[in-house]
Amino acid sequence: MHNAHTSHYKAFNCLENCQLSKLTCLFYAAECGLKFMIMKQESHRSSEGINRHSFGHDLNKMLDHLRCEKKLRLPPSITLPNLKQPVRQRKAKQSDLNQVWRYGIEIKKIKDHDEITQTLENICLWIKEQR
Repeated sequence: MHNAHTSHYKAFNCLENCQLSKLTCLFYAAECGLKFMIMKQESHRSSEGINRHSFGHDLNKMLDHLRCEKKLRLPPSITLPNLKQPVRQRKAKQSDLNQVWRYGIEIKKIKDHDEITQTLENICLWIKEQR
């Protein structure tokens, strides 16, 4: 899990023009890093031990489990661009960000996009500080 975190974070830092791929790598770097921290905290040798928690891709649940400071939490709901026909507002949970970016969907508001990106980077920095 630690190697996956490091690999995804390195890819995030190397990708320049592939914004959605870059963000997907950042999300997975944070997710793998948090799962590694939980494995370390609970003395598990493999990811099988953390599967009982049913975190899925919910970074906020992982952060809660690790008792991290609240400023590292992602917003629970993210606004996505409207569907064209019929016009409908779309939202996604923070735990769906990996799929949102993987399928090429942008976050609607630049401010939200910047805040989420910064929070994910802060999570990765926190993980680095904990090792």
